[in-house]
Amino acid sequence: MKIGIITDQFPAVSETWVTREVQSLREEGHEVTVIARQLNPSAEFAWCPQHQVALSPHRALAALQCLLAWATTRPAHPQVVGARHDFPFGERMRRLFRYAAIRKLSFDNVHAHFGSVGAHYDFIPATHHCAYEVTFHGYDLRRGERDGGARYHHLFRQEVTIIAISDYTREKLLGFGCPPEKIKYKPLGVDARLFFPAERKHDPALFRLLTVARLVPEKHLKLAIRAVAGVARRHPGMSIRYRLIGEGPEREALERCAAEEGLLVEMPGAATPAAIADEMRGADVFLLSSRQEVAPVVIAEAIATRLPVVATDVGAVAEMVGAQHGIVTPPDDVAALQKAIEHYLPPASTARNVITNRTNNISLKNHEAT
Repeated sequence: MKIGIITDQFPAVSETWVTREVQSLREEGHEVTVIARQLNPSAEFAWCPQHQVALSPHRALAALQCLLAWATTRPAHPQVVGARHDFPFGERMRRLFRYAAIRKLSFDNVHAHFGSVGAHYDFIPATHHCAYEVTFHGYDLRRGERDGGARYHHLFRQEVTIIAISDYTREKLLGFGCPPEKIKYKPLGVDARLFFPAERKHDPALFRLLTVARLVPEKHLKLAIRAVAGVARRHPGMSIRYRLIGEGPEREALERCAAEEGLLVEMPGAATPAAIADEMRGADVFLLSSRQEVAPVVIAEAIATRLPVVATDVGAVAEMVGAQHGIVTPPDDVAALQKAIEHYLPPASTARNVITNRTNNISLKNHEAT
């Protein structure tokens, strides 16, 4: 099959589910083409045809790009420009630009990651006569909450399958006005070749905590740092190692927070999926303190390695963790987060017993496009 993957950036370090899908589809023998606003050089995906579809940041050049697109696509397909009441003039011209960039490509199936990206290309079922799927992530739900989902209504009216990665996502989509028959439940899986259980060697004198997250405000990582620092103060005889893997604009603020709390936090930056899997097998607890999430794949990856999870109750986190995979605490509650972490401290820790063979509840399959 000829399959198109549309996303905002490719490859993006924090969006491993996209790169995993592209790799898996190739291994299954499909012909894969990636379309993105921003392409990042990567030798790993040199085999994959990639098309950058981006207007110039300079208004005059962007206007010229749109004018050329209009000239080369006359008469434009009505689904591309939409009715006058569907889009303002500027957006209609941008849609013509996107259409002109991909109109000569042929597909059997196109899968767009992120509802906002999918909405930009919602003419594809009509212009390319192929199946069209759009997966909604947390970013899309947060944007939709600002206008009740109105920004997605034109997308919902097309011949499209809307992918919900959790029950929480499905309920949000219904609230935005998506017809229930167009929603398909498909949780993001994990790569079982990387994220698999291993025997943990527990050091009674060392407690190892791990967080993998983008260093952005919605992850509320200061809460995690303060909770870990509180544990360290209450248990001065215990050596605590906290590794925070990820990159983002909050790095300096988090380093200051750790210094103020007197806590040494190891922040090695972003890491590959293979390196993250190794980190998980070498930790005692996975910690996530977000204020906003939908269904974080990193939690599914931690569970797949049988690493106990301590996380805040946002989005579908409680749905994923349940009682058997860890402890979920209220958001913004440092005392509750600290208490949950202390539950796993050795020698009274039950960490090695909490996560059992019940990981069958989590999909260990690679993400599959349909």
